[in-house]
Amino acid sequence: MAENKEVKIVLYQLKPFEQQIQFKPIGYILENEQVKDEPLPVETINNKESNSIYLFEDIHAVFFKNNVPVTYIIGTKKLPIIYTTINYYKRFITGSLFTLALMFEITEDTKQFKTIRHLLGSKVYGKYYYELKIENEDKEKCKSITFEIDKFKSIKDCIDTMKTMVKSEMVKEIAKEQMKERDAERAKKLGNIELYTIPDESKIKNFNDLINKKI
Repeated sequence: MAENKEVKIVLYQLKPFEQQIQFKPIGYILENEQVKDEPLPVETINNKESNSIYLFEDIHAVFFKNNVPVTYIIGTKKLPIIYTTINYYKRFITGSLFTLALMFEITEDTKQFKTIRHLLGSKVYGKYYYELKIENEDKEKCKSITFEIDKFKSIKDCIDTMKTMVKSEMVKEIAKEQMKERDAERAKKLGNIELYTIPDESKIKNFNDLINKKI
């Protein structure tokens, strides 16, 4: 009986230059494994590096460096480099509202590369841009906003720009609006768990009274 061979998929990170990117192999995953991106430190808190920034209320921005499977690279000209996901952390529930990514779009004719190996071993010309992407189960509510980059300087410069963007009033308003929509959708499906409150201890004589209370 023939053995089932494990299919390995190579992962790459994109190394940026002024008008080009280069593909850097970093390892592999098995065919049925999920890609895990690399946390990208952007702050130092109590002498420890962190990839998370507190924005307001229950909202944080969490930064990652993309690990891109070769199967994704060969299917598109728009490639992610780094991104931040805007997350909420509330009592009992957490989730992602939207992402802001640094992207690279290949603009040169890839037909000149005779093989995939040739493409992955070359510096490729293209353009950089930021993309703010809102995902939703309802496809009509999915949105994508792009911001062109006049001149790429460095990853550090892009991280600083993204930190400024996620702290802007525009992003803050988008986060608030998305949070309202998520709360409304959750309340419709499950009921509003935020309405639960812990009883005032002064109104409870003892635990037996609470347990044996007849409704």
